[in-house]
Amino acid sequence: MPDAQEIPDVLPDDAPAVAAFKWGPSEWFGLQVNSLSNEERLAVAQDALKPHKEADRECPHLTALTNAPYGCSKAGGVCTVQRYAADAAGVKATGQAVAICPARLVSRDVLRSIAKTVLGLDEGVMLVKEVPYSLNMTKVKKSGEPSWAGRIDWLLVDGNNPKRFAAVETQAVYMSGKSQDGTFKAFVDAGGEMAMPPDYRHPDYKSSVPKRLAPQLESKARHLSSTSRKTVVIVDEFVLSNMSELAEVGVPVAYAADPARAQRHKLEGCQVIFVIVSLENGGLTIKKTLYTTIDAARAALDAVAPMSQAEFEEVVDSLVQPKDAKGKPKTPRPDKVFRLS
Repeated sequence: MPDAQEIPDVLPDDAPAVAAFKWGPSEWFGLQVNSLSNEERLAVAQDALKPHKEADRECPHLTALTNAPYGCSKAGGVCTVQRYAADAAGVKATGQAVAICPARLVSRDVLRSIAKTVLGLDEGVMLVKEVPYSLNMTKVKKSGEPSWAGRIDWLLVDGNNPKRFAAVETQAVYMSGKSQDGTFKAFVDAGGEMAMPPDYRHPDYKSSVPKRLAPQLESKARHLSSTSRKTVVIVDEFVLSNMSELAEVGVPVAYAADPARAQRHKLEGCQVIFVIVSLENGGLTIKKTLYTTIDAARAALDAVAPMSQAEFEEVVDSLVQPKDAKGKPKTPRPDKVFRLS
């Protein structure tokens, strides 16, 4: 099956390669789009265009995790996205699935595994949602106490000793591009058949993960680390592929023959634990666990380095004195370069 159509020449030169494809729902209100009937897809698309309270769809992931009914509160109800491609047989969501809703990154099995790794607990683990962790320095509650500011997504707590806990943060990717409603309407107009998204939208790592997660690590993980508690970050394989190499806590060569001691050394020496999950085949499995520091995590999330002096000067020169393909001078871009004197 060929890749989705290439995007026309409307993207800036520095646009990410991921933007050159049309992306659409892969999992929608917890349902695998490729596996639905036309009637089911039509109903899903119609609900996606409604306010979430009117659609009244369940979030199967949070419901299964908590054993309590949870409604989907995400506009449009899309859990994951994939690239869309078309051939003679029709349109299909294909390739790596990318989580755009954080609820898609947690399950009972994944969190139990994390509790075993970080807290050493097989049983007696309590899960607490959205726990406040800091105080507002300027706002006051009616009680006269400081207002809370900021919340930790989840806490894994030892039910027999609530002072033993680990924080869990989930970070999905945001989408960039035109409104997702155009894609939903395309499904409705097609009577529920698989439809190529009319607009170019893509999972935007740069505009979401580093800007969102890095400051949270600096505040939450830094605070928890000061009390020797760990912060676990759950991300999918797409996020990991966009990060630069993550430097892990080093392990002495002497521990090579003692995996348990090496593991203990990494756990005790880290501040942040990245748990990389796979969404393959609609599941959720842990693929990799990485033990690191806050500073190393920030560097890997940013995934950038300064240009050399020569490279930066070349960029400035190309903007102020641009040349065409034949090397002849041409007028600078009027939306980019402005004469002041």
